[in-house]
Amino acid sequence: MQYESGYAYPFTQNYSIGLHPWHVNSQWQNAWEQYLPLLNNKHIWAVGECGLDALCKTPIEIQTEAFRVQIETACKLQLPLIIHCVKSFDKVLGILKDYPKVHAAFHGFNKNVSLAQQITKRGYYLSFGEALAHPRNQETLKHINLKQVLLETDYATIQIEKVYTLAAQTLAMQLDRLQEQIFDNCEHFFGKKLIL
Repeated sequence: MQYESGYAYPFTQNYSIGLHPWHVNSQWQNAWEQYLPLLNNKHIWAVGECGLDALCKTPIEIQTEAFRVQIETACKLQLPLIIHCVKSFDKVLGILKDYPKVHAAFHGFNKNVSLAQQITKRGYYLSFGEALAHPRNQETLKHINLKQVLLETDYATIQIEKVYTLAAQTLAMQLDRLQEQIFDNCEHFFGKKLIL
């Protein structure tokens, strides 16, 4: 979602709002101040994507400052956090230790079993998308608690139905049973009762 100052966005679907690390710069506080009033809208279900990205041009210190403010906001408003993390897992996990009440999901997860287990042992969720087509990610999915899994498409060209099919095949699970579990996971993660 793009938001411009002075524009009354017509919230008719559910969204998350956050400052993605790619868009954080030395003036990030101004953008965040514009987003803050929107976070009280009933259609805002999470804070994010936010996090750390070691490959982006913004200095990690500025990214960290923006990330911490967004975590604090999520905690204050009791909203879950959607995390973007690239080559910064140790730093992100270190920061999250300071916020034991934050409810978070690592978006676009495509790492190994060991890291996945480290993250899920802390109670966080992992969200998988098109990367499930790769054997390493399929192996990761097999070795974590399914109750901490979300599925996504992000901006990929893959359809969500294909992501569900990949996950069901990987887990040797009936598609309808997987759909029920992910539905339950979404309700728990967002803290909302969903309607089909």
